[in-house]
Amino acid sequence: MDAQTVLAGRADGATFDYDAIKRTPNTLLAHRVSWLAQREDKQRAFVEAALKGYFPKGRDIGSKSVLAEISGEISLDRDAVAAFLSSDEGAESVRKPERAARERGVQGVPHFDIAGTVIVGAQRPAVLRQAIIEAVGRLAPKEPSL
Repeated sequence: MDAQTVLAGRADGATFDYDAIKRTPNTLLAHRVSWLAQREDKQRAFVEAALKGYFPKGRDIGSKSVLAEISGEISLDRDAVAAFLSSDEGAESVRKPERAARERGVQGVPHFDIAGTVIVGAQRPAVLRQAIIEAVGRLAPKEPSL
């Protein structure tokens, strides 16, 4: 699966260095910082910085101190983020959609449900395109038979 992700990302200029990643982090804290960053109109910047730190550099985005560093790099107040991560603020706002996704059967990301066709994992655009075409074919109104 990692090789497939590397190939899929290469076409879009994304770099993945799995040798640099020493452990797979629990991303709950990163999702909480993303939630906080959204409140300050910096969510996209935070997510991009976190992903660029994790995949090509192996930064531990499950670490409070690393997340505070990344936050400071995008002009969020590093100390405020560290304090935020020492609280439970935003935790339920992140866990609620996670629970809802699990109840729908989501077990991995990315996860696409295209009119009942479920696709999990990094895929080439052609795979998604074909699923959309097939969904349109299934869902398009049928001409009445005479």
